[in-house]
Amino acid sequence: MNSTDSGTVYLIHLDTPYKHARHYLGWTTNLDARLHAHRTGHGARLMEVITAAGITWRLVRTWPGGRDRERAIKNRHEAPRLCPECSAPPRPVRTGRAGPLAIPTHYIVAVVAQQPQLSPYERGLRMGEQFIAERAGWTVGQLAACYEYVTGPFRDKPHHTAAEQDWFRGYTEPITRRITQLRTDQTSRPPSSDGARGDRAAGGTG
Repeated sequence: MNSTDSGTVYLIHLDTPYKHARHYLGWTTNLDARLHAHRTGHGARLMEVITAAGITWRLVRTWPGGRDRERAIKNRHEAPRLCPECSAPPRPVRTGRAGPLAIPTHYIVAVVAQQPQLSPYERGLRMGEQFIAERAGWTVGQLAACYEYVTGPFRDKPHHTAAEQDWFRGYTEPITRRITQLRTDQTSRPPSSDGARGDRAAGGTG
């Protein structure tokens, strides 16, 4: 697979617009490292400028893909419609060159429409349940790692409002419950007897 076909395309929402810019769309093969670079004001000129201006931002959406998909999504010129902070529900990216690629992915950030009629806790709960639903079949390690990086910017923020704390509590509950369940299943599962059967088969009938 060509290196330009793999990686992650990501969308950042600026909490305060910078001139005409309200979003940043980028591509990387290491999302954690790239976000860390942005948080320290490196990696892209726009992110350097907004960091210097004291503007905060959030990772709001990702898509699996490479530079070609990043370019195709940029060419749509509709970042506000793709952003769950600006549009509820956000527009899907399913067709054309910007559509999904037939490649395996190791993580996908769950993005669901925010429903203002719900409490912050209920909204977080639904987003947490969506996170689990979109990762059916994932291992406990994969789920835990994805949860850590998805919630990293939130946990790095020094202060949170009561509503933000309620949202995070709702978001976290179903995910941690699922991780605990998977760990319990692993410890309670009896050892596989496949190895013993294989040994007997390898010995033949002598």
